[in-house]
Amino acid sequence: MKAVCNHITAIIVAFVLVAFPGCKKEEEPQTSPAPTEAAQTQTGNEVDDQIAAEDTSITDLVSLWDAGKKDEAKEKFLSVDWQDASILKQIRGLSMSEEALISVSNEDRDGIVEETLSLLSSMRKLFSDLASQAERLAATGDTAKAKEYLDAIRRYGISLSGPDHLQVVQMHGKAAVGYAQKKLSEL
Repeated sequence: MKAVCNHITAIIVAFVLVAFPGCKKEEEPQTSPAPTEAAQTQTGNEVDDQIAAEDTSITDLVSLWDAGKKDEAKEKFLSVDWQDASILKQIRGLSMSEEALISVSNEDRDGIVEETLSLLSSMRKLFSDLASQAERLAATGDTAKAKEYLDAIRRYGISLSGPDHLQVVQMHGKAAVGYAQKKLSEL
């Protein structure tokens, strides 16, 4: 059983190293449209907008991102309260420890690992795009907005960095925190 866990951990570590934002292939910069659809759908009523932000789930973010609604996914990412642990409980792999993963059947474990890796891959792409956008904003002098983006990435990473998460989730979170803090210190 220990050998299986070590094998899974090795696969997870390899995935995180490949998926780290600094290791990605450089893509052509995208220009952001003026206000995003998410910004246009705000009601102007602070209470309604707060409720809409609280209703965002991590699966909603990934679904929007994977469907190509990148600007809407980024806006929702920025509005999420990452200190609210309930957003992470929607995906079993984000809310369980290594010990809990070991205790489930092999079939369930494989499904949990696959779902978690897929989600982390999409989330890495999302926060990596936000980080690129933050760099472009900083280059044009909008450091306040750049800091907002990087701080959201940092808060996201902190929410995943605790010892009560799977190692791959912790590493993903720590990578997000480290990247955001490094870029924030450069502003």
